[in-house]
Amino acid sequence: MSFEPCAVAARRSTTTGEGTGPLRVDRIEPPPMNQSPKDAPVPDAYDEAVRWLMALRQTSSRTPADIRQAFEQWLSADPEHRRAFETCRRDWEILEPLQDVYGPCRETSHLYSISGAGRTKLRWAWSVGIAATLAALVTLGVIAMERFGTAMETVAATQVAEQKTLTLEDGTRIDVNGRSRLRVRYQRAQRMIQLDEGEALFDVATDAGRPFVVQAGIGAIRVVGTAFQVTRDESRISVAVLRGQVRVERTTAPTLQVLLSAGHAVNLTAEGIGPIQAVAADTVGTWKKQVLVFDRAPLGEVIRALQRQYRGTLRIDPAAASLPLTAVIQFADIETTLAALPKTLPVAVEHPVADHWHVHLAAKQER
Repeated sequence: MSFEPCAVAARRSTTTGEGTGPLRVDRIEPPPMNQSPKDAPVPDAYDEAVRWLMALRQTSSRTPADIRQAFEQWLSADPEHRRAFETCRRDWEILEPLQDVYGPCRETSHLYSISGAGRTKLRWAWSVGIAATLAALVTLGVIAMERFGTAMETVAATQVAEQKTLTLEDGTRIDVNGRSRLRVRYQRAQRMIQLDEGEALFDVATDAGRPFVVQAGIGAIRVVGTAFQVTRDESRISVAVLRGQVRVERTTAPTLQVLLSAGHAVNLTAEGIGPIQAVAADTVGTWKKQVLVFDRAPLGEVIRALQRQYRGTLRIDPAAASLPLTAVIQFADIETTLAALPKTLPVAVEHPVADHWHVHLAAKQER
């Protein structure tokens, strides 16, 4: 039996550690809970998760109460800790089976002490090796291979008002808007993108043998070669096509699908797929030029788009969300635009403190 090379998903670009000597295999301590910044560098959440996993595994069911309690405190201290620990555990499950492939074999077993305590120590050394591999591969930025094959996964995430551009191995270009997150996984049979939140513009290289699929919640968009934009909000997925054709699918029951051609857009919600609408190409992806263009767009949609570029808090009452707005908004003029809304729409805008805005229907004037 042969295995193709395997690696673990990259999650950071720097590492912390103690010294440069050989790695000890007798015990790994959990990360300290009350270490001040001046005493030592604060480790990355994933590095901490590796150490906690090893500390818990080395004692198994005999984990001391104080370590278990400290672990639970660490886990609940930050949502990122729980996500990092779950990710670390999944990565561990990928690598651990390899100990039966790359561990001592029958021909070389005489070189090792593998009976009784020796076997336990050897397996513990392998476990420490996995932990070191996780930390090292994270540092080097190595990308995951799904099922030890050629499926590579990487993550692109942006903060508010941040944009990123990815150029993939086949020449496909992905522009990621602010406050967005997606995962790229290229496999032998298909090219898969998981849009977890936000908005991205795709310019897909043609490859008839490997369809390009974007998954976004209950929706999937399948193409061979085209340019299109996908926006994922809490309650809907929007697709607009600039070039070529895409097939938009609702992947949960009842399953639905529609073929969308260039110059058209559609919304997908829990209720189904909405009507196909014409869309001007010059209004799609304008955020790459630091400007947003709206043509009778619902005000709620406008506020969501502005929130990706605005570091403060924007709120809108549901009663005002359906009001149509036509506007061209520069990123630098977001606050000016918000303050001017009452001049064009029957709304009131409250601005109680800096960086906080609340839009709601204006009270009816007394006659």
